Order: sequence, then C-alpha cells, then structure tokens
Amino acid sequence: MRVLVGEDDPWTVRTITGVLETRGCDSALERTAQGCLERAERESFDLAFLDLSLPDVSAAKSDRVIQLLKRANPKMKIVAMATDTTRELERRVRRQGILFYMTKPVARELLQGLLDHLMKSDRTISVHRRGS
Repeated sequence: MRVLVGEDDPWTVRTITGVLETRGCDSALERTAQGCLERAERESFDLAFLDLSLPDVSAAKSDRVIQLLKRANPKMKIVAMATDTTRELERRVRRQGILFYMTKPVARELLQGLLDHLMKSDRTISVHRRGS
C-alpha cells in the first residue's frame, strides 16, 4: 500500500511511519500542504494521513486541501487528523468524503486496526512490501 503522510509533528510522524513500516507499506512524508499536493500530482497513493493544521494551511482551509488532493489522486482514501478539533471542523472535513477522522495524538492501536482493515477488505489497494 502506498501512503502519503502529511504531518509536521515529529512524534506523530514516528508513530504513523512506524506502524506503516510494520505493515509493509511504502510511505512518503511531506511536512506542508503544498508538498502533499505536489507529491500527489506526481505520484499515485492508496491512502493519505493528513494533518489539518500544517504550517502552510490552517484547519479552516483544510477542506480545500482535501478537495485538491482528491482531484490529484481520485482513488486515494484520506484520513484527516486534528489536534484542536471542533464539531464544525469535523463536519466540514467529513463533507469532503474522507475515509476517517481522528484526533491527535494518534493511537498506535487505532492506526494498526485501520490499516489491517483496509488491507483485508479493500481489494483495490495494492500491497507493496519492502524488498519485493
């Protein structure tokens, strides 16, 4: 599974990439929304973990980032993550058709369960194992 990680917090990056590595996923890290958009335009991804408050975009404009990511990679599923969350933010982001909304700090067990579920249930996701 190819996964785009849009996150600038070192602890969250380590948690997500660590879980992705244990599941044999191929991941690409971007620390800005612009970097995520540019990467999504160049490469194909099955899944993205997107922090809604990256340095170059506020949570208030994160729904637009999701729209642009989906336009660049229409089949990519998106997991939105927020530290400072409100019901309105969650509603706005969910309207963009995201797969999952989670609050930070992210729980390793939740990430593992989500990835396991996706890898077992979605036949359209290709699994790219390291070294194969």
